[in-house]
Amino acid sequence: MRAARPVVYFVLAVVASFGRVRAADPPEPVVHAILERSSPAANDTLKVAPREVVLTFSGLIDGGGATLRLLGPGGRTWSLEPRREPDTRTLRGALPELATGGYRLEWRVISADGHAMAGDFVFFVRGSAGGSAEAELAPPPASKGAATPEPRRVSRAQLVVRGFFDLAMLPLAGLLLFAGWSRGKTTQLTGRIMRGLAIAAPALALLYTWLWAGDALGPEARLSGLLSLTTGRALVVESALALLVPWALFLARRIEIAVMLSLLAVASGGFGGHPASYTPLLAVPASVLHVTAAAVWVGGLLMLFTERGSYTYETTARRVSAAAFASVALVAATGVAQTWAILGSWSLLLTSSFGLVVLAKVVGLAGLIAFGAHHRLRLVPAAGSSGGAVRLSQSVRGELALAACVIVLAALLSHIPPTV
Repeated sequence: MRAARPVVYFVLAVVASFGRVRAADPPEPVVHAILERSSPAANDTLKVAPREVVLTFSGLIDGGGATLRLLGPGGRTWSLEPRREPDTRTLRGALPELATGGYRLEWRVISADGHAMAGDFVFFVRGSAGGSAEAELAPPPASKGAATPEPRRVSRAQLVVRGFFDLAMLPLAGLLLFAGWSRGKTTQLTGRIMRGLAIAAPALALLYTWLWAGDALGPEARLSGLLSLTTGRALVVESALALLVPWALFLARRIEIAVMLSLLAVASGGFGGHPASYTPLLAVPASVLHVTAAAVWVGGLLMLFTERGSYTYETTARRVSAAAFASVALVAATGVAQTWAILGSWSLLLTSSFGLVVLAKVVGLAGLIAFGAHHRLRLVPAAGSSGGAVRLSQSVRGELALAACVIVLAALLSHIPPTV
């Protein structure tokens, strides 16, 4: 029970933090980048009809999935061909010849972190003669068709599935690594959990990819447009690698191949999300190292729990302790690098929902480090005795519960705009 008390306190803190996050949510749907400026600008009245529309966003946008539609007087509509600029933040579209009247531009893009953004604005063309009646300049009504801006908030189903996928994939990769290190001489409990995670992880990966594609591209284009997006391609690779793990484990019976595939699946997850949008040259490598080190750490903890009673338990405990020591340094260093690359200001840790969840994750990480230090200094040296093995296994339960909370927080972070 003592080992579980820090976890209980942490869970209460997370609940309070999550309540603060919900309270800070604006009434309008939030996005991961916003339209900073446009030409024409919203509500502009122009004497000369523009030849093109230019949209500039606050963050990087993906090359695929962009749509532009113009609604004009009399219910006329035009589908514009979007053209992304080399700076990857600007989108252009050539306009037809515009007569006097009001026009509504509807836009929809995918940010580089894989989240859909949509909106619309109105501008007017009066003409050099000054136009006639004010009625001619009235904006057209908002369309109710497929191009109408859609809700941009990530679905709860997508967030929940991502959390469960991470809870399956990260421990699976680490558990396979240590099982392979032990040359397959593991307990029946280790084998059962390993097989269960190997089945659950690819199923959750496929479900998350399906949900993400539906939210980002729409139900009709979720398959045809999946490979046109950076995040879509990363999710396809992640799902394919996750699917190959049970093949290597059950059919090929080559645990070393399963280890390689699972670690690659974990690493591929580091190429998407916020790191792809904010200083990717720094954030993406840091993200890959971060999730890989976390997998080794969490998988090692699970191994300490499932291998209790094994005659090699003391050897396993020392291996896990050594690997965890290196992993925690990588997790901490890459976490700091990612936070700085994404936020750019430490003040946002206290003034944004993203920053508050980061702080909650830091508190959880500090608790895990405290657990690890206690294990390394006090419990691992006595793991060779039956009583020492029992104490270590019981303490690891609390650390695993805390690690699960931190993994869920990490999944939540990937779906919160850093500036909100």
